[in-house]
Amino acid sequence: MNFSLYKSQQKLEIIDLFQNTFSDSEGSEEGTVIGKLVSDFLSHSLQEDDLFVFVACDDHQRVIGSYPFL
Repeated sequence: MNFSLYKSQQKLEIIDLFQNTFSDSEGSEEGTVIGKLVSDFLSHSLQEDDLFVFVACDDHQRVIGSYPFL
């Protein structure tokens, strides 16, 4: 497992991760809401020092976890 800062090319993978996780645990409607929230969050232009998104990737570089900090 590798830990790193978010790269813009990982955006869709992170959105899918959150949407699928919440869909599985809370239902598809909730998954859609969370997916939109994460999409908006990652699209919002903040100062570089205001937003940190960390990701965990498996050995094939697939995103398997993510945590945003403001």
